[in-house]
Amino acid sequence: MVQFYPEKSDGAESIVHTLIQRYNIECIYLNCYERATAPYELIILVSNKYIKTLGGLVPKILYSIREFTQYRVLCYIAFQAKDKIRQGNLFLFTSCQPHKLIYQKENSDFLPVPKNFDLERCMELTMALHDRERQKIDEFKEGYYYFKDHGKYPLASFMLHQAMELTYRYLQLLLVAKERITHSIRCHHLYLKEISAMYVSIFDEERDTDIYLLQILEDIYRATRYEDNFQIDIDVLEQLERKMLSLHTNAGDIFDHFQDTA
Repeated sequence: MVQFYPEKSDGAESIVHTLIQRYNIECIYLNCYERATAPYELIILVSNKYIKTLGGLVPKILYSIREFTQYRVLCYIAFQAKDKIRQGNLFLFTSCQPHKLIYQKENSDFLPVPKNFDLERCMELTMALHDRERQKIDEFKEGYYYFKDHGKYPLASFMLHQAMELTYRYLQLLLVAKERITHSIRCHHLYLKEISAMYVSIFDEERDTDIYLLQILEDIYRATRYEDNFQIDIDVLEQLERKMLSLHTNAGDIFDHFQDTA
């Protein structure tokens, strides 16, 4: 079965035909966003009957549709996506709705969202994750302001780094139910750009100021963990503070969006 929404999804029909001719795909869903860059997001589910891991498949899929730069692609093993929805992943729940289905393999009866799905339980799990991660983030954020107010800028910068890192990791749990284990804010930022069209890029990798701030964030974690003489200028610290606040605002917007559409 193939369904198309030509007024919303420029090129979707060509993409689907390209993909199903080359790969054994269970179903494809389409998310549309009101933004100038990457307005479309394809959620591709692949049966575990034909593939056990996605490591070799994803690069091939991305290369096959490389001309369609307005599309972002996320691939999942079908049963793993279904399990993540059961465990309260709102992104997959809202993405894998019937009205967003643009392709399903012939004779397939696979449903990522079961007919007897307990939305109330899903929301409980989502809120529990949100509250648990928010508490940890707020503790570091409060620590940042405490040390900043007392002139202990190196300690304040470490608290800020941790508040940002935990926010990125929470967003990854919210979006794909798996966090990337790294202390690098640059890696978290680039990964979130890759996996989500909803992430408002906090850093511009082509802007000298942002390149510098990303490097400072790398230095902060290493220096405050392993060196005793790390120092940071208050002006730089406050630039990073604005980045942290922008990230937290974006995280709140993403969570609210999923709540509103669930």
